[in-house]
Amino acid sequence: MTKATLRKEIDTMLDQVDDQLLHIVHQLLEREVQASEFEMSEEEMRIFEQRKDELHSGKDKGVTHEELIARLKNTVANHKK
Repeated sequence: MTKATLRKEIDTMLDQVDDQLLHIVHQLLEREVQASEFEMSEEEMRIFEQRKDELHSGKDKGVTHEELIARLKNTVANHKK
């Protein structure tokens, strides 16, 4: 189904739904738009590129899933103190 067809069908459906459902659809779409508007600052982009380069060069090996979970648990435990 094409994007134009979907838009037309949704437009037709929106004319037939009640206000509560229309409000819910609006909230969902608004959240999606806000989530897609994320942008990194220049500093965040620099750090991201540096880390990516280190991973590709082999300088940084990353961490396993288990190591990540252990680090997160340790961080949470230290913040509770």
